[in-house]
Amino acid sequence: MISPRRLLALLCVVMPVCAQADIVVYGANACETWTAERQKGESGANWERPWLFGYLSGVARGSDIDFLKGADPQKLLAWIDRFCQDNPKANLGEAAEVLAQALVRAMPPAAAKSGPAPATGAGTAPAPAK
Repeated sequence: MISPRRLLALLCVVMPVCAQADIVVYGANACETWTAERQKGESGANWERPWLFGYLSGVARGSDIDFLKGADPQKLLAWIDRFCQDNPKANLGEAAEVLAQALVRAMPPAAAKSGPAPATGAGTAPAPAK
């Protein structure tokens, strides 16, 4: 049986309406900044990458849903790159929320309800929604 706390957290991760709440997110630069920094190559977005992974880890921990288990960090960065190229006026926090929602939706239903996701297939981030 899923606990009420876990159900609420799952709904907030999956439902876009929760992601649109007016919550201050420190350190979330605009996607256009992310894209410009990433175009510099390996040196680009040096401080933003740890921020992004910390943010995603915090969402996973807070929701008690291990949607990052087995995920390939480079594929997650590529997903954010595509999202930010398509949405330059969005910020990195919004991009991370959309990615978290996509990762949760891509999980097998039993994994989303029971906690940690199996490693099988979790290494590929779903394509950004357009």
